[in-house]
Amino acid sequence: MQVLIYKTSLLRLEVNLCRDAIYLGDPLQLVQEGSDDVAAFVKLPSRLPFGIGKARKVRAGYLENHAKKLIVPALAKGGQLRVRIVEIQARRLNSEGIDMISISVWGDPADIIPTVPLGRIVSPAVA
Repeated sequence: MQVLIYKTSLLRLEVNLCRDAIYLGDPLQLVQEGSDDVAAFVKLPSRLPFGIGKARKVRAGYLENHAKKLIVPALAKGGQLRVRIVEIQARRLNSEGIDMISISVWGDPADIIPTVPLGRIVSPAVA
């Protein structure tokens, strides 16, 4: 596996960093939703005491446009991706006043090459 995206921020966060137990290094799963969105899901542990209950899968946010265009071919091929949280900033700690989660994506570089066939190259015949 090689780095496909070193670091990208998630947009439209749907998790609360103060309430939900999200940590650096937590794995995420990328899922294509519709034709134009790629969502990142994180598995949150049960909030019940003594480990009672099941973990729940929650949409953390969406990939930004540049990252989405790069990853969609790998998702279409069913390539193996390793996605991890690499940076967390609570709204009280950054100047913009919003929660931020950054992720990195690792995988096979051959998976991000689109499967659309290239045009035929025609060279003039030499007589």
